[in-house]
Amino acid sequence: MLLMKVRLVTMNNIRTIINKEFISLKNNKSIVSILFVLPSIFSIVFPIMILTLGTNDAIIKSIAGLSAFLEVIPADLMPSNLPTVYYPIYAILNFFTLPLFLLIPVMIANVLSSEGFIGEKENKTLEGLLYTPISIRSLVIGKILSALIPSILITWLFTLIYEIIFTTGSYFTIGNYIFLDSVWLYASLFLAPLLTILSIALVFAISPYVGNTKSAQSIALIIVVPIMAMLISQASGAILLKRSIILFIIALLFVIDFIVVAILIKRFNIEKYILS
Repeated sequence: MLLMKVRLVTMNNIRTIINKEFISLKNNKSIVSILFVLPSIFSIVFPIMILTLGTNDAIIKSIAGLSAFLEVIPADLMPSNLPTVYYPIYAILNFFTLPLFLLIPVMIANVLSSEGFIGEKENKTLEGLLYTPISIRSLVIGKILSALIPSILITWLFTLIYEIIFTTGSYFTIGNYIFLDSVWLYASLFLAPLLTILSIALVFAISPYVGNTKSAQSIALIIVVPIMAMLISQASGAILLKRSIILFIIALLFVIDFIVVAILIKRFNIEKYILS
């Protein structure tokens, strides 16, 4: 019974922190508008442009690595009902853009998480947490979730929009309904949240040692490096993000996230954080 009450208090505290962050985000119109700019370009402007101009030789040659990629990609990865002339369109929209979509939640989370802690320190509002009964565990989890939830929801929304444009556009362009590879499902549902959690935890870990949100965002973007490596590997054909590779990365990130968050909760000292 006592354990249930403790858990209930913890959940209420976490919910309180999330609600507080959401209200703060809602009142910051500039950040809200920025959060939708990059996803709109990736999921709306880019696929429409490629579906419209994708068979143009100049466009194909202008995309670095695409020609080499088309030479090494296994034929069985291409849909059976897809004419050869449209292979470049499918290669761009299905393979090349997947790592780019993984950037969306990471970049959004960097902005939100840096505002969540460092922004409060800059605005002298974090001291109030010292006078509340909220535990460090509830505080860290609440802050992580308050940055994770909007980042992932926005990513899922624009991934769905991208899928709709891709499938509908393929019918009008190619004459058949073509769908994204199932790897996108694993990447969106599991890989994107795990990468985002790691990015948020990194912001929290370095936040006591930086003086402003811009510094935290710059340092935390180190998480972008492996994502760009995925993009380069896809473009060169060296490593294709197949289902087995995605599942391995998901399992590895799950373990890393668990360890990093556990260490963050154990070592986080809010008094030292404020005084820093």
